[in-house]
Amino acid sequence: MYKMKTEDDILDEAIDVRPEDIRPYAFVSKMALDSQFIGYCYREHPETKIDSGWRFMHGTEDEEYLEEQENCISIYLEEVLDIHPELKEIFDSPVHSEYEWNESSGSYMEL
Repeated sequence: MYKMKTEDDILDEAIDVRPEDIRPYAFVSKMALDSQFIGYCYREHPETKIDSGWRFMHGTEDEEYLEEQENCISIYLEEVLDIHPELKEIFDSPVHSEYEWNESSGSYMEL
């Protein structure tokens, strides 16, 4: 019987891929991508080995919007810097970290 491979199985079997070559991804709301603005973000426990755990949003999305799978997209973590380069300063924050953009300081403030 055929067993469907998981993402972890595929990564474990990759022959020519070194661990340092695997780029982590993050989930970003379409609203944040469309507006090119990230007003709120948080980090949770990663779902897979290549998930950074970061979730980025515009900040005005409601629960109903975020529950719709098509409203959240996975992109490489470093691509988030194209929207807000200031995010680089918080990338190493631990799980359960939350940040909000502060317009007056021009930086992300921890909540």
